[in-house]
Amino acid sequence: MRKRKPHSANLGYVSERKCRAECGGYIVVYDRDKGFECDADERWIVMHEPSSIHVAVRSRKEAYDVMYDGVLFPVQTFGVPMDAFGIWS
Repeated sequence: MRKRKPHSANLGYVSERKCRAECGGYIVVYDRDKGFECDADERWIVMHEPSSIHVAVRSRKEAYDVMYDGVLFPVQTFGVPMDAFGIWS
């Protein structure tokens, strides 16, 4: 585990960045074809570590869009329940 990229040793790891939302942690992109185990239908997983809340997307580009746009956690800042939009796993 490296200080700058603490999840880089995880199976299926692709990329990560610090989460800018109030919850903190990291937003990590995983590839299910590289061994990452997750109950999802799509290949690419964007996950918040350490909460394990995740979104499955169809392409690597979509995964990076979610990671860099911060759309995984826009509702936490406003106090809306995470499952209110029906897209959270």
